[in-house]
Amino acid sequence: MLDKRLLIHPAIAPKTKMTSRLRFLDDLWFVWRGTERQFESFKNTLNQFGSEDNFTLKGDVGSEVEFLDVKLVLKDGDIETSVFIKPTDSKRYLHRRSDHSTHVFKGIPY
Repeated sequence: MLDKRLLIHPAIAPKTKMTSRLRFLDDLWFVWRGTERQFESFKNTLNQFGSEDNFTLKGDVGSEVEFLDVKLVLKDGDIETSVFIKPTDSKRYLHRRSDHSTHVFKGIPY
């Protein structure tokens, strides 16, 4: 929906300055190559036209971001990464001998 409808919309396409766009399920990460003001204008326009599809872009222009389980920091032109643990993480683990199907264990990233 994002690529096929919103980003090619005549009111949105001229405003985009994003590069290196990546998506995982309902999470989107991209590098913004414009100014903060251009980003706010792009975000407002995208949210206006995306509201009918329940699409909302949240975020700010800055030098660091948490995406999925990774924290990315822009430092001296390089991107540094580290593990990001959400504050709500309960640090609970699924015991290997529990009575769960094999596909449940295969779906656990660590």
